[in-house]
Amino acid sequence: MSDIDLRRPSRFSIFPWGMFRSALPRTQLKLVLLLVALVALVALASGVFVERGLREQERAHLTESLAAQARLVQELTHGMSYVVGESETLDRIANRTARQIHARVTLMGRDGFVLGDSDVSLAELPRLENHAMRPEMAAALAGQIGVDLRQSNIVGQRYLYLALPPTETVPGVVRIAVEMPKIEASVAALHRELIKAGILGLCVALVIALFWTAATLRPVEDLAHVVSRFVQGDFAQRLEWSRSTELGEIAGAVNQIAEQLRARLMEIATEKQQLHAILDGMAEGLLVLDLQGRIALVNTRFRDLFHLEQALDVEGSSLLAVVRNVALEDFFTTAQSARDSLQTEIALGEGGEQVLRVQAVGFPRGDARVGTVAVFHDISEIRRLERIRRDFVSNASHELRTPLAAIRGFAETLLQGSSNEAERVQYLEIIDRNARRLTNLVNDLLELARIENRDTSLRRETFALDAIVDAALRDRSEALRTRDLHVDFATPRPLSICSDAQAVEQIVVNLLDNAIKYTDPGGAIHIVLVQATSERVEFSIRDTGIGIPTEEQEKIFERFYRVDQARSRMQGGTGLGLAIVRHLVQQLGGEMGVESKPGQGSCFRVLLPRADAAFLFSDKSLG
Repeated sequence: MSDIDLRRPSRFSIFPWGMFRSALPRTQLKLVLLLVALVALVALASGVFVERGLREQERAHLTESLAAQARLVQELTHGMSYVVGESETLDRIANRTARQIHARVTLMGRDGFVLGDSDVSLAELPRLENHAMRPEMAAALAGQIGVDLRQSNIVGQRYLYLALPPTETVPGVVRIAVEMPKIEASVAALHRELIKAGILGLCVALVIALFWTAATLRPVEDLAHVVSRFVQGDFAQRLEWSRSTELGEIAGAVNQIAEQLRARLMEIATEKQQLHAILDGMAEGLLVLDLQGRIALVNTRFRDLFHLEQALDVEGSSLLAVVRNVALEDFFTTAQSARDSLQTEIALGEGGEQVLRVQAVGFPRGDARVGTVAVFHDISEIRRLERIRRDFVSNASHELRTPLAAIRGFAETLLQGSSNEAERVQYLEIIDRNARRLTNLVNDLLELARIENRDTSLRRETFALDAIVDAALRDRSEALRTRDLHVDFATPRPLSICSDAQAVEQIVVNLLDNAIKYTDPGGAIHIVLVQATSERVEFSIRDTGIGIPTEEQEKIFERFYRVDQARSRMQGGTGLGLAIVRHLVQQLGGEMGVESKPGQGSCFRVLLPRADAAFLFSDKSLG
């Protein structure tokens, strides 16, 4: 036997209201109840008015009947004098006529005393109170037909009284009374019939209301379904109603709105995609804040600048929670209340190597602000180049000042005259050496400027790379012999490349000169030339010199940077050789690297395209 949930009303109750309510839509239920209530109200009002009219009609009919009966009694007492001496006769007439008309008959004199009553015995009549003040009696004595409805104090029943005034032949008052329960019984019977008719009418109205509301609300349900689909973004739904009705006009309007919304949303989606494409394609970072300082919009470049994941949802977050920079937060706090655009620079990173220029302005520029929009420009490279330019000017000035000071100093000494010929020759040699150094420095500066500016295009030609290395070694054989350096040149087989021979020669010569300068006498230089891949060859030169500290290996390619400045100047170096090598390698489409440890020497490796034009004369820059 299954358990019964006592918390729910049984569906087999006398009136399953819960099931009826749950079976109908809420709107239909309201309409049904409204219609049934309206019918019930009309039926109730009609019943009240019908009952009241029936009572009035019954009373008027009864009053006419009582008046006719009273006149009949007057005829029976015609010529009689309504005095106490005739009470027996009058009482007998009252009793006889009462039995015939089934009503109470009372005969009274002008003084208001009862002389005969069908409901009171003859012996009891003297004890009856005077009726002169009764409403119907007072009206009759005044010459009118008196009518009153009240409770009888004598017999304890509710009566309708009618009294005829005295006449010339009937000097007394004839009063006829009928019991109201008889009338009430007929009215109650009619009342029951009205209730039955009302209940039947309500049932019929309920059935009609159910079918009518269902038919009426079906288009509304279709409309609600279509509109709900619109809310969900499905604008393909349409209402297929006849245009000849008002609902058909509504359906046409809804379908037209749906089409306009679909077209508008497609237009908005397209514009949004275009806007995002434009914003994401910007080279500047974009940030939009609302009035509460929460992020409303950022583009891809902003995420890149602040190293935010592209999938990270930052919209709605505070700026400080996403970009932990107090200076930037303070800047935007000021910009939100400023009327004009503001600009500042923000340094990011531990060393402040990333510099951003931020320009912010409230929008719109009227009094009613909506938010703040800011554009971030990465000026790190500009600041780096400015620093390099300052360093270059400083270093170039320093490098030029030293030989110029030497030349000027010894020239002034010579101008003052010197008696020692040996000193004069020595001074001239110093002047010549510094002039050569100055010439080399100027030539290297011009060469570096030419390479960086690409004033001349590189020439493409095929040549033997090992022949370039052999020629460089032959030209420096005297220097190698003087410093007692051992050179080991290994190449598995002759290698030819298609590139700019003069540029490659500059690379080989500069790297070889550096190896000679920074290798102590008795050391060794190892040169290897191999084909690294099918498209590239590798040229490496390793020495046993002083080596380069790890923290300085990236700086050696900067202009005028020297690991050992005193030794470099003593050897006549300008500090521009490796900078020239790096720029040439980049223009040739190659790559360059260095491996070194202090006291253990250095190894420079250069990868150059062999003969593929895709790698030749590349415009890409690696620094």
